[in-house]
Amino acid sequence: QWFSFISNRKVLTVGVSASMLIAVPAQLLVKGWDDHNRQNDTFARDFAKGYLDSCPPNTILITNGDNMTFPLWYLQEVENYRTDVRVVNFDQLTLDWYIEKLKLTMNTSKGIKISLPKHIYKRGPQEVLSLQKETNQPVNLDLLFQFLANPKSAKTIYNKQIHYMPSDMFSVSVDTLQFAKQLNTDKLQLKFIDKINWKYSKDIYGINDLSVLNIVQENINERPIAFAINGNTNHYVGLKQFTIQKGMVELLAPVIRAKNGLNPKIVDTETSYNLFKEDIQFKDFIHTDAFIDYENRAYAQQILRRNYYFLAQALLEENQVEKAKDILDTSIQSFPNATVLFKQYAFAIGKLYFRTNAPQKGEEICLTAIKNLKEELEWLISFNPPNPIINVRYANRLKTMYIQMIHQFSDLNLEKGNTLKEEAKAIEVRFQKWYNTNWPY
Repeated sequence: QWFSFISNRKVLTVGVSASMLIAVPAQLLVKGWDDHNRQNDTFARDFAKGYLDSCPPNTILITNGDNMTFPLWYLQEVENYRTDVRVVNFDQLTLDWYIEKLKLTMNTSKGIKISLPKHIYKRGPQEVLSLQKETNQPVNLDLLFQFLANPKSAKTIYNKQIHYMPSDMFSVSVDTLQFAKQLNTDKLQLKFIDKINWKYSKDIYGINDLSVLNIVQENINERPIAFAINGNTNHYVGLKQFTIQKGMVELLAPVIRAKNGLNPKIVDTETSYNLFKEDIQFKDFIHTDAFIDYENRAYAQQILRRNYYFLAQALLEENQVEKAKDILDTSIQSFPNATVLFKQYAFAIGKLYFRTNAPQKGEEICLTAIKNLKEELEWLISFNPPNPIINVRYANRLKTMYIQMIHQFSDLNLEKGNTLKEEAKAIEVRFQKWYNTNWPY
């Protein structure tokens, strides 16, 4: 009998343990499946394909960040797609082996010409160069790298030979005939310049900064150089003002606006319109019942909507009203408020609708964006956050954006704008009380 009792206890224990081993993972599977199911999530691939499709043949595409680089490499290495484009990760340009690898042919992409002296990028005691200005004039990149290659140009500091940057102004000569074959300067209201002069000022320059400068110097007349539009600008090394937006990239070009007063933001409307209507497609966000990753929403909200906005704006400046409205409609259909909340760039898109003779649609989008910011701000100030500095700073930025939107909307609809201003005054009172409670300084 005692043996039977012990045996039953063991059977019971084993049974309960086995049940728990099955039940716990099963519960996690059932409750967490929707949040982790990625079988229909094609955003990373669509995002990467958009970048590659935007590049002319044989482009050097400079990106930064893992999420903006690895999906492109996947498409090239696994799906053998657009292998002519050489994807260069700005962050990895601090690695000597990576710089060496870029010099080699990869798939159908020829090696990149790089003349940066090895003693500069070889990992060792000096991995950054400080700015020690010796001139206020632009330094030609060719002369800069000759200067850095010369061991006599280094300064002796603490018994070490240290190289430095003699200027924060740079210059590169350009063969404009190469670009004249690719650009319709009359349509885009541009004029060529045979030398790009620009300022890129930093106290400390990394090897990745020097690497991009060197890539520009050695390759600008040989093959297209483009920068991925991803919300960051450090990989542009100060050259953003000399770029033309084509789809999801900005192409480096020796051009400036032909007349004063024109929008400094240059968009190749013909190429970009065709790309966003035919090649670049995002279908993940139209399914309101599907799980959408936070980062996917953020990229759609902060990067993709902005691309559609600038294209529509440029089309309106060219008086292509119907095409502009078509792009605005595509943006709203691709990234509806139900899945990607309307915020600042959606508000800007709403304002453009007024210029396409669709004020009702524009008003609806603008008011939705204002409502979204208001609700988020009200939620933030409804409790005392655990990390007050971060949250108060974010709430302050949100409030500033919210008030700016209301003032801009008042120019479009004064009556409704005044009503919104009264609501904002009430929120301002509550915000100040919350701010005084939570701001630690």
